[in-house]
Amino acid sequence: MSASAPQPEPSPTTAFVLLAAGRAARFGGGKLTAELAGRPVWRWAADSAVAAGFAQIHVVTNDPQIAGSCEAAGWHVHQNPDAGEGLASSIRIAAAVAADNSRLVIALADMPFVEPAHLSALATATGVVFTRQPDGRDGVPAAFPQTALVKLGEAGGDRGTAALGWPAVHRLQPPSTESLFDIDTPADLEQARAIAVRRRTASRQ
Repeated sequence: MSASAPQPEPSPTTAFVLLAAGRAARFGGGKLTAELAGRPVWRWAADSAVAAGFAQIHVVTNDPQIAGSCEAAGWHVHQNPDAGEGLASSIRIAAAVAADNSRLVIALADMPFVEPAHLSALATATGVVFTRQPDGRDGVPAAFPQTALVKLGEAGGDRGTAALGWPAVHRLQPPSTESLFDIDTPADLEQARAIAVRRRTASRQ
Protein backbone atom coordinates (compact mmCIF):
# COMPACT_ATOMS: atom_id res chain seq x y z
CA MET A 1 0.00 0.00 0.00
CA SER A 2 1.43 3.38 -0.97
CA ALA A 3 1.87 6.09 1.62
CA SER A 4 -0.67 8.89 1.58
CA ALA A 5 0.40 12.21 0.13
CA PRO A 6 1.55 14.78 2.67
CA GLN A 7 -0.96 17.48 3.55
CA PRO A 8 -0.06 20.84 1.96
CA GLU A 9 0.97 23.47 4.48
CA PRO A 10 -1.07 26.65 4.86
CA SER A 11 -0.01 29.68 2.87
CA PRO A 12 2.20 32.14 4.78
CA THR A 13 -0.57 34.70 4.21
CA THR A 14 -3.17 32.60 6.06
CA ALA A 15 -3.92 33.59 9.66
CA PHE A 16 -4.91 31.08 12.31
CA VAL A 17 -6.86 32.47 15.28
CA LEU A 18 -7.59 30.42 18.39
CA LEU A 19 -10.59 31.68 20.36
CA ALA A 20 -9.94 31.30 24.09
CA ALA A 21 -11.87 34.11 25.77
CA GLY A 22 -15.04 32.30 26.82
CA ARG A 23 -16.38 32.54 30.35
CA ALA A 24 -16.65 28.74 30.85
CA ALA A 25 -19.80 29.26 32.93
CA ARG A 26 -20.98 25.65 32.58
CA PHE A 27 -17.58 24.41 33.70
CA GLY A 28 -17.40 26.71 36.70
CA GLY A 29 -14.34 28.62 35.47
CA GLY A 30 -10.79 27.53 34.73
CA LYS A 31 -11.77 25.19 31.91
CA LEU A 32 -9.04 26.02 29.41
CA THR A 33 -6.24 25.74 31.96
CA ALA A 34 -7.50 22.46 33.42
CA GLU A 35 -5.14 19.51 32.97
CA LEU A 36 -5.80 17.07 30.13
CA ALA A 37 -3.32 14.19 29.82
CA GLY A 38 -0.34 16.29 30.81
CA ARG A 39 -1.25 19.51 29.03
CA PRO A 40 -3.76 22.27 29.73
CA VAL A 41 -6.89 21.98 27.60
CA TRP A 42 -6.10 25.02 25.46
CA ARG A 43 -2.62 23.72 24.63
CA TRP A 44 -3.99 20.79 22.65
CA ALA A 45 -5.66 23.06 20.09
CA ALA A 46 -2.67 25.39 20.02
CA ASP A 47 -0.24 22.52 19.42
CA SER A 48 -2.39 21.26 16.53
CA ALA A 49 -2.17 24.68 14.87
CA VAL A 50 1.61 24.71 15.21
CA ALA A 51 1.84 21.16 13.82
CA ALA A 52 -0.35 22.19 10.87
CA GLY A 53 2.32 24.69 9.85
CA PHE A 54 0.60 28.05 10.19
CA ALA A 55 3.09 30.90 9.89
CA GLN A 56 0.77 33.45 11.51
CA ILE A 57 -0.80 32.27 14.76
CA HIS A 58 -3.00 34.37 17.02
CA VAL A 59 -4.95 33.77 20.21
CA VAL A 60 -7.86 35.79 21.62
CA THR A 61 -7.79 35.43 25.40
CA ASN A 62 -8.12 37.36 28.64
CA ASP A 63 -6.38 34.67 30.69
CA PRO A 64 -2.90 35.82 31.81
CA GLN A 65 -1.61 32.25 31.98
CA ILE A 66 -2.64 31.45 28.41
CA ALA A 67 -1.44 34.83 27.17
CA GLY A 68 1.97 34.46 28.80
CA SER A 69 2.54 30.96 27.45
CA CYS A 70 1.47 31.95 23.95
CA GLU A 71 3.62 35.06 23.89
CA ALA A 72 6.63 33.03 24.98
CA ALA A 73 5.99 30.63 22.09
CA GLY A 74 5.75 33.42 19.50
CA TRP A 75 1.97 33.75 19.24
CA HIS A 76 0.24 37.11 18.79
CA VAL A 77 -2.07 37.69 21.77
CA HIS A 78 -5.25 39.77 21.59
CA GLN A 79 -7.43 40.62 24.57
CA ASN A 80 -11.21 40.75 24.28
CA PRO A 81 -12.72 43.53 26.42
CA ASP A 82 -16.21 42.49 25.29
CA ALA A 83 -15.93 38.78 26.06
CA GLY A 84 -19.05 38.92 28.22
CA GLU A 85 -21.09 39.52 25.08
CA GLY A 86 -20.37 36.03 23.84
CA LEU A 87 -18.55 34.22 21.06
CA ALA A 88 -19.25 36.83 18.38
CA SER A 89 -17.06 39.39 20.12
CA SER A 90 -14.05 37.10 19.66
CA ILE A 91 -15.05 36.38 16.05
CA ARG A 92 -14.98 40.10 15.31
CA ILE A 93 -11.47 40.33 16.75
CA ALA A 94 -10.40 37.40 14.58
CA ALA A 95 -11.75 39.14 11.49
CA ALA A 96 -9.89 42.35 12.37
CA VAL A 97 -6.67 40.45 13.06
CA ALA A 98 -6.80 38.83 9.61
CA ALA A 99 -7.77 41.98 7.70
CA ASP A 100 -4.56 41.93 5.66
CA ASN A 101 -4.43 38.16 5.21
CA SER A 102 -5.61 36.09 2.27
CA ARG A 103 -7.41 33.57 4.47
CA LEU A 104 -8.51 33.06 8.06
CA VAL A 105 -8.90 29.81 9.99
CA ILE A 106 -10.81 29.98 13.27
CA ALA A 107 -10.74 27.27 15.96
CA LEU A 108 -11.92 26.96 19.56
CA ALA A 109 -9.59 26.31 22.47
CA ASP A 110 -12.00 23.88 24.13
CA MET A 111 -11.85 21.40 21.21
CA PRO A 112 -8.63 19.47 21.99
CA PHE A 113 -8.76 16.69 19.39
CA VAL A 114 -8.93 18.56 16.08
CA GLU A 115 -6.14 17.08 13.96
CA PRO A 116 -3.44 19.24 12.32
CA ALA A 117 -4.33 17.71 8.94
CA HIS A 118 -7.91 18.94 9.28
CA LEU A 119 -6.73 22.47 10.02
CA SER A 120 -4.39 22.31 7.03
CA ALA A 121 -7.23 21.14 4.80
CA LEU A 122 -9.36 24.10 5.87
CA ALA A 123 -6.47 26.47 5.24
CA THR A 124 -5.70 25.18 1.76
CA ALA A 125 -9.31 24.96 0.57
CA THR A 126 -11.06 27.84 -1.16
CA GLY A 127 -14.10 29.89 -0.23
CA VAL A 128 -16.01 29.63 3.03
CA VAL A 129 -15.48 26.20 4.56
CA PHE A 130 -17.16 24.85 7.67
CA THR A 131 -16.52 21.60 9.48
CA ARG A 132 -19.51 19.27 9.31
CA GLN A 133 -20.64 18.53 12.85
CA PRO A 134 -21.89 15.07 13.94
CA ASP A 135 -25.51 16.29 13.74
CA GLY A 136 -24.99 17.68 10.23
CA ARG A 137 -24.73 21.34 11.20
CA ASP A 138 -22.01 23.66 9.97
CA GLY A 139 -19.48 24.56 12.64
CA VAL A 140 -15.90 25.17 13.64
CA PRO A 141 -13.11 24.92 12.91
CA ALA A 142 -13.92 27.03 9.87
CA ALA A 143 -12.06 28.97 7.22
CA PHE A 144 -12.82 32.17 5.34
CA PRO A 145 -11.33 34.03 2.40
CA GLN A 146 -10.34 37.67 2.75
CA THR A 147 -13.56 38.72 1.01
CA ALA A 148 -15.64 37.23 3.84
CA LEU A 149 -13.98 39.12 6.68
CA VAL A 150 -16.26 42.17 6.51
CA LYS A 151 -19.27 39.92 7.13
CA LEU A 152 -17.47 38.16 9.97
CA GLY A 153 -16.89 41.56 11.52
CA GLU A 154 -20.66 41.99 11.77
CA ALA A 155 -21.13 38.98 14.08
CA GLY A 156 -23.18 39.68 17.20
CA GLY A 157 -24.33 38.01 20.40
CA ASP A 158 -23.29 34.48 21.33
CA ARG A 159 -23.74 33.05 17.84
CA GLY A 160 -21.05 31.27 15.87
CA THR A 161 -19.87 32.01 12.36
CA ALA A 162 -22.38 29.68 10.69
CA ALA A 163 -25.27 31.79 12.00
CA LEU A 164 -24.31 34.67 9.72
CA GLY A 165 -26.08 33.07 6.77
CA TRP A 166 -23.53 32.46 4.03
CA PRO A 167 -24.88 32.18 0.46
CA ALA A 168 -22.39 29.50 -0.60
CA VAL A 169 -20.28 27.30 1.64
CA HIS A 170 -18.23 24.14 1.45
CA ARG A 171 -18.24 21.51 4.17
CA LEU A 172 -15.33 19.41 5.34
CA GLN A 173 -15.83 16.09 7.09
CA PRO A 174 -13.56 15.61 10.13
CA PRO A 175 -11.49 12.43 10.45
CA SER A 176 -13.72 11.15 13.26
CA THR A 177 -16.52 12.30 15.55
CA GLU A 178 -13.97 12.52 18.38
CA SER A 179 -12.15 15.18 16.38
CA LEU A 180 -14.88 17.65 17.28
CA PHE A 181 -15.31 16.74 20.93
CA ASP A 182 -15.67 19.94 22.93
CA ILE A 183 -15.35 20.44 26.65
CA ASP A 184 -18.15 22.37 28.33
CA THR A 185 -18.51 20.69 31.72
CA PRO A 186 -16.32 18.81 34.23
CA ALA A 187 -17.95 15.59 33.00
CA ASP A 188 -16.81 16.43 29.47
CA LEU A 189 -13.26 16.87 30.74
CA GLU A 190 -13.31 13.40 32.29
CA GLN A 191 -14.55 11.98 29.00
CA ALA A 192 -11.80 13.88 27.14
CA ARG A 193 -9.22 12.35 29.45
CA ALA A 194 -10.50 8.89 28.56
CA ILE A 195 -10.33 9.75 24.84
CA ALA A 196 -6.78 11.03 25.22
CA VAL A 197 -5.67 7.82 26.94
CA ARG A 198 -7.35 5.69 24.28
CA ARG A 199 -5.74 7.68 21.45
CA ARG A 200 -2.33 7.52 23.09
CA THR A 201 -2.63 3.75 23.48
CA ALA A 202 -3.73 3.32 19.85
CA SER A 203 -0.80 5.40 18.57
CA ARG A 204 1.67 3.12 20.33
CA GLN A 205 0.28 -0.05 18.78
